[in-house]
Amino acid sequence: MENHTELVHCIVQLARSSPEDLIAFLHSQLKIKNEAVCVTSLKLLRAIVDADLPETRPKKCLIVKAVKSTFSDQNATVRKAVLHFIQRLLSLQSVENCAAWDMVAHVFTEFSVSTSKLVLWPRLLEYVVPAQYTGTLKPLCRCLRSWLRKSSRKEKKLLALTTVDH
Repeated sequence: MENHTELVHCIVQLARSSPEDLIAFLHSQLKIKNEAVCVTSLKLLRAIVDADLPETRPKKCLIVKAVKSTFSDQNATVRKAVLHFIQRLLSLQSVENCAAWDMVAHVFTEFSVSTSKLVLWPRLLEYVVPAQYTGTLKPLCRCLRSWLRKSSRKEKKLLALTTVDH
């Protein structure tokens, strides 16, 4: 933990002096496709976003581009690190549209991957729903699941009626 804190401090200092070079370096590290390297690079990118430096604010689209390069990674640890990055990015007040909507779209892509495990939906929604509303996520998902089942039954009945008439 001590080394991690020192590393984050050094990265933030580098981000102040040369944000484009640092982001390019971390982006190149994400392309290595090594779990530990990817997760560490994502954590460092999250630290840069978290620092919310004047030097890095205009570079958020570059940071998002770097993170987007990991979207196809199927490693669970990398995917979790990406979701943590997204959570931090979306919690900031200074998120540009180019960054926010791409990230939200990725979270919803993760939702579609986990449709067979509906328990994960409330957990994934925690990344995009403000903290004060997270207590409502489980009941909301139960209601949506119930509504989808009812809608599905009604659609099947309507479909059966229309096919009988024709």
